[in-house]
Amino acid sequence: MLSLQLKSGEYITIGDNIVIQIFRDGAVNRVSVQAPRELAILRGEVQERDGERPEGLLKRRPASPARREHNLRQSEKLAQKTTRRRSAAEELTAIANELSTLTENAATQDRLQALLSRLETLAD
Repeated sequence: MLSLQLKSGEYITIGDNIVIQIFRDGAVNRVSVQAPRELAILRGEVQERDGERPEGLLKRRPASPARREHNLRQSEKLAQKTTRRRSAAEELTAIANELSTLTENAATQDRLQALLSRLETLAD
């Protein structure tokens, strides 16, 4: 299947006697077809209602540029969130390791207080 991108007003020809022109009218695309009267021209919905879907067509419409941009932004947000969670998990592991090495004395109490402060900042 040939797939083309056409700007409004551009056209394609099929054979010697079929011309298809595309127009964009606001949010709507219009298609103008000039063909011999004996040639049946049907909308896809009518074709599929009366028969099967022609082979070679895309299963679904390609995502619009705005949808692709939205998906990209969502992917970037997810990647940032994953990185933050991974960093927080690494920090928690480091704190847990340090806590496990502590003994009971005055210097230990100060270190514990500092570690608790670090934990509180991670919880926010």
